[in-house]
Amino acid sequence: MQLSVVLAVAIAVLLFILLPLWVGGWLSFLVADNPSLLGVVEGIARLLIFLTYVAVISRSKDIHRVFQYHGAEHMTINGYEQGADLAVEKIKTCSRLHNRCGTSFLLVVMFISIIVFAFVRTPDP
Repeated sequence: MQLSVVLAVAIAVLLFILLPLWVGGWLSFLVADNPSLLGVVEGIARLLIFLTYVAVISRSKDIHRVFQYHGAEHMTINGYEQGADLAVEKIKTCSRLHNRCGTSFLLVVMFISIIVFAFVRTPDP
């Protein structure tokens, strides 16, 4: 299990820190010494990597099934919060979108990081 955690952290660092920095360095000629714009480029790269990652893993049958359960959880919570009867027929009418979803939170964090890192730059990553 420790190996899985170490591997997951290493892949996350590679995908969401080092790869966007590399892309920003590769595209730095477009921003011509504008560190704020470089932060935006890196943030957009980070966002595109995240969306690509979700799209790729969703092609797996197992992960696709997890996503289906995730939507069903949202429908159940929405029904519960509306005071609906928790019978399957009633829950099927509820929305699968939920305003406190962790995945949506990750997207909000990505957008905020694009804005913050456009203004807060460090000379040495």
